[in-house]
Amino acid sequence: DIMTLALKTGEEIQAEVTRQHLSSILAAEGGIERCTLSSLPAVLKAKDRGIEVSRISQHPRENGRPLDSAELEVYAAFEYAARRQLKMIPSLEEINETTLRYWAPIIMKKACKSCHGTKGVHIALKTQKLLQERFPADQAFDFEEGALMGLWRIKIPKREIIKNL
Repeated sequence: DIMTLALKTGEEIQAEVTRQHLSSILAAEGGIERCTLSSLPAVLKAKDRGIEVSRISQHPRENGRPLDSAELEVYAAFEYAARRQLKMIPSLEEINETTLRYWAPIIMKKACKSCHGTKGVHIALKTQKLLQERFPADQAFDFEEGALMGLWRIKIPKREIIKNL
């Protein structure tokens, strides 16, 4: 069915984007220049299919638009699960007649500590300065390994799913 295949599609995209993202960070000294999604092959491939891959967080690296009520509601559900150490399962919602939205948690990993850990402990002074210059309103630090950092938000046109039925 459409929803099952869409959930599988979201999971596959999220897994590949995460793999490519972590690989690019580990390949770069400091990682800061590699911590973008827009140039990752999996994101570009998804974009060619009309699929939008993005991240949201209550603690963003840069100021953007505030989270809308639907995003806040989903975020609150994942935060609830994280606080109670419940398994956080990706979810799928129908936005409208033509679009689905996949949600999955972004969990702090060891590789992320050099930019998202504790300043002066995990984040080197040089990296702190680079982050401050590039992201003056940065709130994306002081995360502990295993913590909920944000959410993957993947908008999937239903037509892309129907093509594969």
